[in-house]
Amino acid sequence: MKPGIKPIHVLSYYLMIFTIIMIVQVIISFLIFILGSPEYYNVPDKQVAQTSGDCGFYAEIVVMLFDLVLGVIFDVFGRKIPTVAGLIVAGISLIITPYFSTIYPSFLIIRIFMSLGTIPALNTPLLPDYLFDQSLGLGSAYQFIVSAAAAVFSTTGLLEIKKNEDIKWIFIGIGTYSICVGIFLIFTIKEMNQIEKSSRENKKALKQKLRKTITEFVVSFKEDAGFFVAMFGSFCVKLTALTCSLFGSLLIIANEKNSGNPDYQNDAQTKIQYIFLIGNVLQVPFCLVLGYLSDKTRMWYLLASASAGVIILSTITLLSKIVKKESRGTLFSVYSLAGSVGVLLINKLGGYLYDNVAHEWPFLLTLISFSVFFIVTLILGFMNKLKV
Repeated sequence: MKPGIKPIHVLSYYLMIFTIIMIVQVIISFLIFILGSPEYYNVPDKQVAQTSGDCGFYAEIVVMLFDLVLGVIFDVFGRKIPTVAGLIVAGISLIITPYFSTIYPSFLIIRIFMSLGTIPALNTPLLPDYLFDQSLGLGSAYQFIVSAAAAVFSTTGLLEIKKNEDIKWIFIGIGTYSICVGIFLIFTIKEMNQIEKSSRENKKALKQKLRKTITEFVVSFKEDAGFFVAMFGSFCVKLTALTCSLFGSLLIIANEKNSGNPDYQNDAQTKIQYIFLIGNVLQVPFCLVLGYLSDKTRMWYLLASASAGVIILSTITLLSKIVKKESRGTLFSVYSLAGSVGVLLINKLGGYLYDNVAHEWPFLLTLISFSVFFIVTLILGFMNKLKV
């Protein structure tokens, strides 16, 4: 850990990661259940994917606009204020979700604020602020393990709760927990970069910071192809995560329903539980080894394996190692923006293809994106264009 950083700072960072991943899993996995529930939004089964995709599409457009200024917000106002505010906004959005019944505009507005609330915590560059470069690989591996633990709890524990309790208590419970964690982080997030007070107070200075941000972004891409690989990796990872969590769950439910099973909802949820549980548990030892290797070898060797788990961990580590300290907020927000493009694509196009063409098409899009990423990474690696 860097001077001035205590274990409580790092542990609170991992607590934040656990919380935000759990919120994301609720958004991806449980919104489809509350949308289709007769007691709440009562969307027909055949329209759930399209409705969820459309609302996710519009939410992601707003997120992309937010991503454009998120880096400036991090660099000007620090990490604490946006992160804490985001968790509180996401928590409030979850709590009020069960108390509305119309898709437009009520659910759409709530869905937008849910997404906006998760973005700061998902992309805050606190880990490279806290750890030295030579420890970032293992630090990122621990982050991925915490994320896996959150996903396990969300896809097993929360699904088990859903079988016995009204789904609204999941939204209220996780929303309340998110707000409490946000308040706790007020006291445990350590600001490592000096906040530019003059930029807060001076509109002209803020515009100058934005111009500088754009310049840094362009120069970084020209100097190091690793930035392009990291951004493309973010695109693939976000696209894959949504495909597996949303369309994977919908596919399991559809298969159970088509089999004529009268209790298809509960049986489908049980299968979803076990699949995600096994997948996340198997990731833990794999990520520890990968985190160790990422501190000992060149990153593109790992990236070229074209595994989703490798890409999400390695691209974050890659970005953390090559980005300059004063530009971390900026380029981490661009990383988020690249991922938002993947979410945007799979939400709109994937939802349409799933409902109107074939259930397999969202997964085919994912396969294509990974194939292209694999080829591009290999080419840049063998051409010695990747510095780490």
